[in-house]
Amino acid sequence: MPCWPKALYRPNKTNQKEQDLLLVFAEMLVNLTNRRNATNFIAYKNKIQALTAEISSEFVSANKANIDEKINRTLAKVGVFNKADRSYILEYNSEGESNTYEWCDDTIQSQKESLKKVDTEEFPWWDKKVNDKKDIIINSLNDLPAKAEKEKAEFQRQEILALLCVPILNNDTLVGFLGLDMVKTELLS
Repeated sequence: MPCWPKALYRPNKTNQKEQDLLLVFAEMLVNLTNRRNATNFIAYKNKIQALTAEISSEFVSANKANIDEKINRTLAKVGVFNKADRSYILEYNSEGESNTYEWCDDTIQSQKESLKKVDTEEFPWWDKKVNDKKDIIINSLNDLPAKAEKEKAEFQRQEILALLCVPILNNDTLVGFLGLDMVKTELLS
């Protein structure tokens, strides 16, 4: 028998009222957790909507003279919002893939000039993913399959630990990707 007072020691002797109270307490904890999760989700969704509205209103006044500046400001906002270290637009044309716009955190080296007219056929795993026109999510370079060794080497050259690329489509034709690179941390937030 434990060394605490006899009055507190009651192995497996709970009455129905105590069991009901424990059940109510457990349900309250679950409800509070669910409410907190729902509140966090709603707050996050509201932040996304606010960012979308801010970016949309920015582009209402876009013209040829200021479009590059507006795209770069948008990339900064998207990068900061997603806690990325680098955000960019890769455009596709007959000459290959080119990094046409880029924002980098102050401590991160730009890759814009090194990614001009890249022949995606040199990177077969990436090329297949790109042609699927779906999001490409790499939480860690260690998650890449063995057949993506060229891509892994290129990502390591760019000091990328994780990335997300979302296709940009025009009438179901892939024209580019919006990319987010994580250089300081592996996991996307």
